[in-house]
Amino acid sequence: TLGGQAWNFSIKNTTNVPAKTEKVAAGPAILVGTENLGDFGRLEFRFSLTTDQVTMIDTEGTTHGTYTVSGNTIRLSFHNNTVIYTGTDGESFSGTATNGVKTWAFSVK
Repeated sequence: TLGGQAWNFSIKNTTNVPAKTEKVAAGPAILVGTENLGDFGRLEFRFSLTTDQVTMIDTEGTTHGTYTVSGNTIRLSFHNNTVIYTGTDGESFSGTATNGVKTWAFSVK
């Protein structure tokens, strides 16, 4: 939650986004869950509240990427667009991911 309210991914696409000179809540929005890909399990995404940057933390370590929002669909891109997570924002952020060879499910909240 951010400021006592659940954070909504669409917030960065609204007119309610604070101006750059206003104080913004410290730290990223953090979502934690799992993915069902081989030896992987725990999955964490840290979303910037003011940019399109996202950090993924998984079994292999920390990876930086970007994200886009279209309605309630969120697309995360890592490793020069070779690993893509696509899902919907609701009670949790869940969907499928692909690396061009395999496709797997994930869910974080």
